[in-house]
Amino acid sequence: MKSKNKQFVLLIVILLALPIVSINLSISNLASVQDLEHNSSFENLKSSTIYNNTITIDDDNPSLDWATRRAAGICTGSGTSGDPYIISNDAFDVAPAAICLYIRDSRKFFKVVNCVFISATVEAIFLYNTTNGVIEDNQMTGFIYGIDVNNCTDLTFSNNNCSSGVAGLLIQNSKDLSFISNDVNENTAHGFDLDNCNDCLFEDNTVNENGLSGFLVLTCDSNIFRDNTMYNNTNYGIVLGTSGFNQLDSNTMDLNDIGVWLSSSSSFNTISHNTVNNNVDDGIFNSDSDYNEFIDNTCNHNGDEGAFIVDSDHIIFSGGTLYNNTGHGLRVDNGINITISSNHAYHNYQNGIQLWAIDQSLIENNNAHDNNWNGIRIRNGCLQNIVQENLAQYNNLSGIYLFNTADNNLLYDNTASYNEEHGIFLEFADDNVLLSNNANNNNENGIHLLDSNDNTLMSNTANNNNNGTYLETSDNNIVFNNIFLGNSDCYNETGSTGNVFKDNTCTSTSAEVPATPLDPFILGLLIGLVIGFGVLAAVLVLSFLRGRKEGRKE
Repeated sequence: MKSKNKQFVLLIVILLALPIVSINLSISNLASVQDLEHNSSFENLKSSTIYNNTITIDDDNPSLDWATRRAAGICTGSGTSGDPYIISNDAFDVAPAAICLYIRDSRKFFKVVNCVFISATVEAIFLYNTTNGVIEDNQMTGFIYGIDVNNCTDLTFSNNNCSSGVAGLLIQNSKDLSFISNDVNENTAHGFDLDNCNDCLFEDNTVNENGLSGFLVLTCDSNIFRDNTMYNNTNYGIVLGTSGFNQLDSNTMDLNDIGVWLSSSSSFNTISHNTVNNNVDDGIFNSDSDYNEFIDNTCNHNGDEGAFIVDSDHIIFSGGTLYNNTGHGLRVDNGINITISSNHAYHNYQNGIQLWAIDQSLIENNNAHDNNWNGIRIRNGCLQNIVQENLAQYNNLSGIYLFNTADNNLLYDNTASYNEEHGIFLEFADDNVLLSNNANNNNENGIHLLDSNDNTLMSNTANNNNNGTYLETSDNNIVFNNIFLGNSDCYNETGSTGNVFKDNTCTSTSAEVPATPLDPFILGLLIGLVIGFGVLAAVLVLSFLRGRKEGRKE
């Protein structure tokens, strides 16, 4: 009798254990399909169901709507904001070339929470024409698209893992979506693939080591990208194409090929407070995109330029830190009405700031020091710019260098001292006005003109250089009312004709060059130049303001 009781108890134990063994075996089989290191949520499943076929919820189809699916035990809840339909703690292991969970034409409130999706080679979740949903704490790895969203509004995606597929998330034709604290890593193409998405929030997502870009953003407007990490993506941390009025704020975009790329008329965007370091090529690249503002970004240790702006107008680049880049700290090519202000560009391998073919622009209050070439280089057709109140010191060449048809510019109140060559150097640069600049303690000359004609140097201070001012094969320049103290030579000229030196204060360690009389015609010309550049400065400033105001209205 005792033996029979033991056998009966043993039979009961075996029967009770069979469901647990069955579930464990099912989970073990799923693990053979997908590495469960990314699917640890299996351990936390409560009352879970394993689905082997696509679950479709179509609220326009009475046989597939939420109420019918609730009756079938697929979800709980009633679809209100206080009692949403909930699909939770389930596993989806659907046959290849299929979708795991398909929700369409839904206006009810719902949640998909803590589910595990095993690779079906196509999509884990597809949402079409759907609103009022929360997708949270789900694991979906190895899909073509972890999440596919089309024609949807008012959805929130948080704490999902969409990794190791082709693209983590594909979002199209949608607005008013939120993506918060998702992991979107190691996809072979893009982390986020966005097309025609507006008024969305992307915050605190980790988007690392994707095969193309962290974020691909095409024809998307008025989105916020904030506090995201885009690390070690093969091409770009984020790329915007034909996208405007977006905000990129406080993101980290390191170790990509390019950190941030704006292209194809991506205009009126604000890129601020981002860290863009250690990228293979440029930290920031802005091409053919106008009216963008770059404020307080850090662009250090990049393989080419810290930031590169090309073929773009009405750009503001301000408050940036541009340190130890292999190319220039900041490079700007081909633009009108550019404002470059209050940047710190130092220890770059080439120039701190380089401008090429920039017209009617303002370069002010920048600190460009200890660069391997020049502090600020302005070259090749840069016309009618105002360069004022900049510090350009301790550079291995010159502090400020104007080269090759950099004409009709005003350099005012800059400090260009302690440079290895010249403080201010003009080469093939004509019709510029240098007014009230300081160019002291440079190893060669305070102000050096080479093959540069018809320039005006007035009220500058150039002390303790080799020459205070040296004119070399440069004609018809006016050097008036400057202070040249403690130089080896006060001022000098070689192979030059028609230059006028008048009312300069000079001491030198060698004989002084005699002043050339200033006849009334030249004096009138000088006054006209100064007045003319004063008017030019006012016109340029008004042009900046008017251009930005009109641009913002468009």
